[in-house]
Amino acid sequence: AVVPGATGGGGLFFAGPPLPDGQLLGVINLTLAAGILAYVGYTARDARPRMILDREGLWYRDWGIDPLSWDQIGETRVAGIRMNAYLSINLRDPDALLAGLDDATRRRFKRNRLVRLPRLTVPNDALDAPLDEILTAIRAHLDRVDD
Repeated sequence: AVVPGATGGGGLFFAGPPLPDGQLLGVINLTLAAGILAYVGYTARDARPRMILDREGLWYRDWGIDPLSWDQIGETRVAGIRMNAYLSINLRDPDALLAGLDDATRRRFKRNRLVRLPRLTVPNDALDAPLDEILTAIRAHLDRVDD
């Protein structure tokens, strides 16, 4: 938001004959900066938890479904690259999960960019704790289920 804002401010205040469209470009960049700031402010202000791990299972808000029980979760790992890492969670039986959803929720769930059945993903930037810590906690719960 800083770069579009600075570019927009510069375009508005310092544009002259050498840059005839500077004011238009300035307005466009300031609008872009305002949109970015509004989105960041909205997501930062939302105090609801993004992910919950408890004895019953795992829930991630952006999937838009009820919590997954531990027996539904298969292999879980950290994937991607350092700047774009994500948690990859494979479902043991995706058909059973889909069968438990109503039609509207099923359609919305399948269109979700974080869902590529049988895999569900959680982006690194969505969580407060490091992915390795979350992965360790998930595996500890899964070990209890398998025992």
